[in-house]
Amino acid sequence: MLGHEAEKKGWFLHSYHLPLKNLGLPEKAKNKEILPYLNEPHRIMKDKATKDLLEEILSKYIEIHAERKKHYFKTERFKVKKDYSGGTRLKAF
Repeated sequence: MLGHEAEKKGWFLHSYHLPLKNLGLPEKAKNKEILPYLNEPHRIMKDKATKDLLEEILSKYIEIHAERKKHYFKTERFKVKKDYSGGTRLKAF
């Protein structure tokens, strides 16, 4: 799925939607059953195009992590980082 930000020019890739049957898994599979197939594409025997796509994603974005929602995953590269800076900040005018 392509996305677009109002402040920036151009489009960016927002997400991929992969059918579970391409991974060789049933529709009722849980995240913990799906995750090994996403991080280890060599396990995918059914669909070569999906296997190649996941290998490309992993080469660019390191690793895939499960989200709390069912069947939602994020890559390591775009994982949200917490701000640990302490103290107060002054507003700039």
